[in-house]
Amino acid sequence: MLREVALVWRLARRDLRGGMAGMPILVACLALGVAAVGGIGSLSAAIGDAFAVNARAMLGGDVSIRRTYQALDAAARQRAVERAEAFSESAQMRAMASAGGERTLVELKAVDGAYPLYGEMELTPAQPLAAALTNGGAVADRTMLDRLGLAVGDPIAVGDATFVVRGAIDREPDRISSAFSLGPRLMIDAAALPATGLLRPGALVRHYLKLRLAPGGSAHEFVRDFDAAFPLADWRVRRADEARPGLRRFVDQLGLYLTLIGLSALLIGGVGVASAARSHAASRINTLATLKCLGATPATALRMAMLETMLLGLLGTAAGLVAGAALPWAAGPAIAEHLGIAVAPRIQPAPLAIAALYGVLTAALFSLWPLARASRVAAGGLFRHAVAAPAGPPPRASLAVAAALAALLALIAVATSSDRSIAAWFLGGAAGGAVALAFAASVCVRAARRLARASRGIPRLAFSNLGRPGAAVPQTVAALGAGLSALVAVALVDDNMRREIDGRLQRGAPSFFFIDIQRDQSDAFAAAVEAAPGVDGFDRAPMLRGRLTAVNGRAISASDLPPDARWLVHGDIGLSFAALPPARDTVVAGAWWPPDYDGPPLLSFDEESARSAGFDVGDRVTFSVLGRAVEAEIANLRRVSWSEVALNFVAVYAPGVFDAAPYTFVGSARVNEPDETPLVRALASDFGNVSAISVREGLAVARRMASAVAAAVGLAAAVALAAGVAVLAGSVAASQRARLHDALVLKVLGATRPMLLAVALLEFALLGLVAGAVALAVGSLAAWGFVRGALDIGWTFSAGRAAAAALLGVALSTALGLVGTWRALGRKPAPLLRTP
Repeated sequence: MLREVALVWRLARRDLRGGMAGMPILVACLALGVAAVGGIGSLSAAIGDAFAVNARAMLGGDVSIRRTYQALDAAARQRAVERAEAFSESAQMRAMASAGGERTLVELKAVDGAYPLYGEMELTPAQPLAAALTNGGAVADRTMLDRLGLAVGDPIAVGDATFVVRGAIDREPDRISSAFSLGPRLMIDAAALPATGLLRPGALVRHYLKLRLAPGGSAHEFVRDFDAAFPLADWRVRRADEARPGLRRFVDQLGLYLTLIGLSALLIGGVGVASAARSHAASRINTLATLKCLGATPATALRMAMLETMLLGLLGTAAGLVAGAALPWAAGPAIAEHLGIAVAPRIQPAPLAIAALYGVLTAALFSLWPLARASRVAAGGLFRHAVAAPAGPPPRASLAVAAALAALLALIAVATSSDRSIAAWFLGGAAGGAVALAFAASVCVRAARRLARASRGIPRLAFSNLGRPGAAVPQTVAALGAGLSALVAVALVDDNMRREIDGRLQRGAPSFFFIDIQRDQSDAFAAAVEAAPGVDGFDRAPMLRGRLTAVNGRAISASDLPPDARWLVHGDIGLSFAALPPARDTVVAGAWWPPDYDGPPLLSFDEESARSAGFDVGDRVTFSVLGRAVEAEIANLRRVSWSEVALNFVAVYAPGVFDAAPYTFVGSARVNEPDETPLVRALASDFGNVSAISVREGLAVARRMASAVAAAVGLAAAVALAAGVAVLAGSVAASQRARLHDALVLKVLGATRPMLLAVALLEFALLGLVAGAVALAVGSLAAWGFVRGALDIGWTFSAGRAAAAALLGVALSTALGLVGTWRALGRKPAPLLRTP
């Protein structure tokens, strides 16, 4: 066995000295795919490290307790702080700030002198936060100062109080743990918050108690004991490792999608590996035949060829690992700026090891088939000057090994994914796309052969080239088509996301949402809005917020619900009550209560949320609202149109349940754009406690986020397309010798250079057209599935963007084909014609 290994090593080493026809493409394809997978994995791991390292600063403590409407009860507060080394109390709410006649929505945060427990507050000019907030001071985001034209020392009004701007916020350590922000930050002293007059009954204020535990204290034990002591409480307790779980899930999901696209690039590169192995085997037919004449077995020939390929595959994998390992250093600063946390780049062994395994398996899988076929060449092939590997399938043993490698590759892809179901769907889609591309390539070859017989002149030559044995049509269509499919899918998903965001304003979405409208203000506020110029409609509804705590009398936690329904217990949910069903909703199960209903508590639940959580008509659910457990029976399920920006609620109660509760109203108004600013100013004097949330600005934030995600995914798709282009270049290079021979023979027979260029132009344009057409279908189907399934938004096929992405294939294919043909036409015919 050792002698066989030594022999194979010696033969492979000597054979590689004779040249590496087609092998640079193998190295490039593997390097691209491995770099994409390893780089995205390394960057995701670096972000995960940043979350872990900065967890306490991000949350603001070892433990955070949040309660809406009011601070913790005295008993709960005492139980919490007695186990803490230090604690900080704060309150956050949305409010309107004004200066110089201009008003803007701000995220108001009132903090005590102990804030922050972890991390540093950075201000300009540099100063301690406590000093900046004393005696009516305030600090604000630079965006707010710029929007209102303020400078340090200027006054700013919030509610009934006026503050003096003492500095600009450069860094707020726990900002990332806050909810979705619709406005810039304005920070004041907690002792000054009552003077604003904003702490009215039912005002939407989130109170926080953040703890730094005593040395040796366990956050897990604290949360367990605290939840056990208050099982039905309406507050939420989080540990440092749970800081902003929604953002962490978003980063993980985005990393998963980017990794799958990177894996697509690697699989596309696998086609290039197969093409390069095929080209290399064709250039070594004489060598293999000679070895057989000298007594080498087919197994020895195959091992030699596989060893050569794997050595070069390792070279490509290593190059990809170097590039992938460097991505956190290249992208870390930009990520840190967007997330607001420091991303410390370092070598990430786990994702790089997975990427290396992908690279090695891909090289082995895609090179095995062509090399196994080449190893079967008969010794007589030497004397017949064979120039290509024989037709027919490889040996059954090689087929079994290839199947095992494919299964292992799929198993690793699913096992290492954060969402295995998505990974499995991706692999199924990739397999379906590969079948579609292979079928298209087969149809293209058969059609070209028929058209060649029915054509004359330049078209006949072009069709003959596409239909001849050994033509690179299958690998070109597969690789270029797969890369273009990813590009088409990304373009269509991005277009539908933008249409959804922009279209909401055009589908009658309100211009503003108004929050914290007091009960005694509701009628006067409605009359003021409806009488204002440019207002096209005003809606209002009572609102409270509550936390789901029990179902059918049994306390419920996140672990009791499916992953897509855990948000129901992670935080507060908007609740309302009404005598009549909302005009936009449809009751799909059960029945709505009579308008004059006066009986036991009933509620209507959103159908989608109920199905996800396993709730049904007749179940009894308990929400903790303002410290009171409110149990009600689900009387019906409603289909809520969440895609519409409107006053939508998960749960709507029957009248009477909250008559004595300090609820407030929320409202929405549609206003002509020129009248928006005058309306906000007109409401400011009489309703200073009411905050106006601009839907237009909120959608602009969503549009920026969507653009950032689309850019990241588009970059990954570009890597997949680059792999396809590399395969196309390899296919052109692999067929260079045959193309050179044909071109020179035709030149001898009288063909002109323009004629030969026209043949190449038509041939490669047809190849690109086929690849683009299939990519259009496959990419559109993938985008439709993602938009309707994962995003659950409306679907619109954008023919322009999809066609532009697909036509890119025609341009790339034609350009590379013409480059290869031009090089062939530059050769003189005499040396080749003298070759025996």
